[in-house]
Amino acid sequence: MLHHEMWRDEIQAWLIARDSSGIPDLFRNLKYEGHPALWHLLLMPVTRLTSNPVGMQAVHFLIASTTVFVVAKHAPFTPLQKVLFSFGYFPLFQYGVVSRNYALSLLLVVILCVFLRQYRQKPLRVAGVLFLLSHTSVYACIIAIGVTLGLMLDYFLSGRRPMQNTTASAWKIHTAFSMMAAGIVTAALQMNPPADTYHSTHWNWTFELPRLEGLAIAVLHTITGPYVNEILPGFYKILAAGALFAAVAAYYWRRPAAVAMFSLSTLGLAAFFYARHSGGPRHWAFYLIAFLLLVWGGRYLAAFSQNGGSRLATTAKTFIGYLMTGFLLWQAASGIKAVAGDVQRPFSFGQQTAEYIRDQNLGSLPMIGVADYAASTVAAYLGPDSKIDYVRKNRGKSFIVWDNTWRKDGVSDAAAIAHAEKIAGHTGGKVLLVFNRQLSLKPGTAIRPIAAFAEPAFVTDEQFYLYLYEPPADGPPH
Repeated sequence: MLHHEMWRDEIQAWLIARDSSGIPDLFRNLKYEGHPALWHLLLMPVTRLTSNPVGMQAVHFLIASTTVFVVAKHAPFTPLQKVLFSFGYFPLFQYGVVSRNYALSLLLVVILCVFLRQYRQKPLRVAGVLFLLSHTSVYACIIAIGVTLGLMLDYFLSGRRPMQNTTASAWKIHTAFSMMAAGIVTAALQMNPPADTYHSTHWNWTFELPRLEGLAIAVLHTITGPYVNEILPGFYKILAAGALFAAVAAYYWRRPAAVAMFSLSTLGLAAFFYARHSGGPRHWAFYLIAFLLLVWGGRYLAAFSQNGGSRLATTAKTFIGYLMTGFLLWQAASGIKAVAGDVQRPFSFGQQTAEYIRDQNLGSLPMIGVADYAASTVAAYLGPDSKIDYVRKNRGKSFIVWDNTWRKDGVSDAAAIAHAEKIAGHTGGKVLLVFNRQLSLKPGTAIRPIAAFAEPAFVTDEQFYLYLYEPPADGPPH
């Protein structure tokens, strides 16, 4: 994390939490985000203690480390599997080094797995975790729906009475299910986008074979990790994944509620990826999270028999263990390679650009940032005392407002220069321009380049070029 330069997807949450005047204002600022508020609510008090976004990394470090601790202490895996899990691409990098709300989802899921062991005796704490899980991300909310329905099936299979082997009263069980439903509903209300959102609100259910193929690729990509995925032949990935799922089916068929929990979660995720948002590796990893719930938490749900199962089930259990170790080994290879790459080259140049601006005493100048989504990273590292004007409608806000006036192509070079001239006309002084692309400057222009951070970065559009607009002695043109 000390070698990781945060980028805009991480920074956006920090800026919203930092620049919101209070909790009601925070919820107003989140309406275009598509995420519930739990991660931002955790960040808000931190932003009152420090304006340095490293504070967010400290919180994230505690979350990611706690996840590894819970797995190491409580997971029913071998010591080798626990070590490989800890170094996997998602726990180590995507949900470890990169500070996003998804790490909170993973932490709550592993806590849920621990609590499921005694969910018949203590249903309210399971409900509390599911309530919080619903409020971490849309993908976690889908899994919370699958778990809730799976637990309901377990309840009905127990004869619609207080579940077998339980000391909990009926009212606690009913209160628990009410809490689960309340968490899902309130999270869905927060994530429901307004009519003027930039992001599409359309659900596309038309049959398209390439999108179905994309779902299959996403599953395989997630199981092996992105780097091993590139070198492993597709046939072997399909064969290994199919063998794993066949073994799981052979072992878990006696636990219908566990199978329902996993099936509903994965089908819900697949439906969302197909019809709404195709996603990326950090989103597809929720397939793995659903699988983790099955092989860990699912073993505590009701079974048709308690005698350990047939020889087929015993063989399947052994086979699952070997396959899981193999997949975790692939994941660890990808995780270590991702971290090594993050150390070798900058993830984003936003932090270095902000440090240069401070070192050169340029932070007091009026600043223009183009494109705004990239310049927001620089704005976060500069702190709230230095304002970057994004030129567009959401001027005055450090975070990006994803309403329908926002477009990725954004502000043209000519419009940005004209805006710099306008500001200089009001202030009579210099204006700093922060661009994530090079300007084509004509001879005799009042703009000169002063620095460039243009080495290859992991996020290619967060390489920055700094220009200084100095109004001519006779004033800016009108």
